[in-house]
Amino acid sequence: VDAVEKVVTVLKARLNSYRVIVPSWAKSGGTVIAMSSEQILLGVNSELGPIDPQMFIPDIGPAPCEFVANDNDQPAIIRQMASSAVDRMKALARKILKEGMLSSSDDDKLDNVIQKISSSDTYKSHGAVIDFSEAQELGLSVDWLDPSEEMWRRVWLLYCCYDYDTKLKGIGKITEGAVNSIARRSSM
Repeated sequence: VDAVEKVVTVLKARLNSYRVIVPSWAKSGGTVIAMSSEQILLGVNSELGPIDPQMFIPDIGPAPCEFVANDNDQPAIIRQMASSAVDRMKALARKILKEGMLSSSDDDKLDNVIQKISSSDTYKSHGAVIDFSEAQELGLSVDWLDPSEEMWRRVWLLYCCYDYDTKLKGIGKITEGAVNSIARRSSM
């Protein structure tokens, strides 16, 4: 939640308006970042995902914070941390949508969207697919990029080039700016 909040804060401080193009997937925090934009551009391979925060539990692995918060077998501090992560992600998403693409929605509609995308009960999996149609049904500001459009072909080519280079060079993250690019190796 902290990293997502920082990225959104920087984007909002630096740009009056921006759109997010999702060539492949933007899950969890990536979905929140996409929702902070004026418009999300999606194509045939594009998917967003639920924004339910995850927590690593020894001997289990990643687990939805919502489940951890309600698991009485977990220590109280772990349940409290999990509950806090859920609350913070919901609050961040609500603020972003209220100030942005759902600003004309009433509080009930906004709360309904937040509950749907942030609960493990809705999508049943952190990796669930929210495609163009589902994003439209949620009321998000999405636009379709047809695979035959020049813009989609260029975005897809760029995505494939990045995918190839990052795997070849062990890069886990690239941040592009107007002047500089920053690459970070993936942790192995």
